[in-house]
Amino acid sequence: ETLVDSTNTGRILDLELDLINQRLYWTDATLNRIERIHLNGLDRENVSAPVIIPEVTGIALDLPNNSIFYTSDASNGIVGRFDFDTLSITGFIDGPSPGISFGGIWDIELDSDSGVLYFVDEDDSELY
Repeated sequence: ETLVDSTNTGRILDLELDLINQRLYWTDATLNRIERIHLNGLDRENVSAPVIIPEVTGIALDLPNNSIFYTSDASNGIVGRFDFDTLSITGFIDGPSPGISFGGIWDIELDSDSGVLYFVDEDDSELY
C-alpha cells in the first residue's frame, strides 16, 4: 500500500515514526521541508511551514519538547532545531566552523534520555 505517492513530492531522504500519535515524518530535500502524515494516509501536512529548510536531509523527533532536530546539506552542513510552538528554526552548526569542516551533514539521531545529538558527515564518513 502506498502511503505517499510521488504527487507533490520531491526527494525524500529520511523517515521517522511517531507511534504514540500514529504519524510518519519525512524530509523532502527538493521541496525544502519536513512533512508528516497519519499512518492511515490522512492529513498530510508540511509541518515546517512557513520556514524553508534548504536541502533538509535528516530529522530526529523531539516531541516531548515540541520540536524536530534536522540536518541540511546546504552551506557545507547545518544542524538545527525546528520549534513547533514558535514556527522558527535555531541553527547549532551553520556551515564551516573554525577547526571543523563538514562535507555534508546527512542523518541525525537524538538520545532523549541523555540529551545528546548524533549526526554523520557523509563525505568524510565521520560520526559526531
